[in-house]
Amino acid sequence: AFSAICYYILNSVCALYFGIPLLNLATSMIGLIFLTLPGKDKIIKKFFFIILTTGLGFGCDILVYSIVNHPGYLLSMGILSNFILYLLELATEIFFVNKNKSDIEQREWLFLCLVPIGSIIMLFILDIDKNRSQELCLLCSSICLCINIIIFHFYDALSSYYDQLFIAQQNEVQLKLYENKIVASEMAEKRMNSFRHDLNNHLSMIKQMALQENNENIVSFLDNVIISAFKDEQPVYTKH
Repeated sequence: AFSAICYYILNSVCALYFGIPLLNLATSMIGLIFLTLPGKDKIIKKFFFIILTTGLGFGCDILVYSIVNHPGYLLSMGILSNFILYLLELATEIFFVNKNKSDIEQREWLFLCLVPIGSIIMLFILDIDKNRSQELCLLCSSICLCINIIIFHFYDALSSYYDQLFIAQQNEVQLKLYENKIVASEMAEKRMNSFRHDLNNHLSMIKQMALQENNENIVSFLDNVIISAFKDEQPVYTKH
């Protein structure tokens, strides 16, 4: 936020008070450098971002000024140029960055775009009105800026809240699955302990019979154990 404020103040002051194109270009690129400093990307990626943003800005300016080409509407042309640049950025974000966003999120963004569009229309009407005062234009511009910042700030806060809520729900589902897995493991352990206990008793009985040389009883006892312990309880086995 501090870098963005510095970029805005530096670029705006130089553009309003000096109006030298090369100076505007220099201050814009310096401001973009400050914006990229907090990032953890490589220097070549930051340089590419600065060149790409500056090139897109130039392209939008040339497009608007070549179509309108009226010295009395410099403010409107600047607003329109920045709006086209914003649309390009938004399209890039939708098609290349946020492909995995849901339809609900994309629909909300389309509705949110109506806020800056309405601000632009209002400022354009003020700009073409010859009877309006500079103070009124400045006041309306400041109010529009505050409204846009507040609305998008609340949208970001709500998006963050619902993202955290969704993550919490996912964690609850994972905990439930983990709980079921633990319960299944406990039941399997209990069955194994029961099997060990029964097997120990069976082996003790066989040992006693073997000491008494009672072979017929041993064979009969083993038959009963095999039938009770290894019988197939599945009437149909599909091999799936």
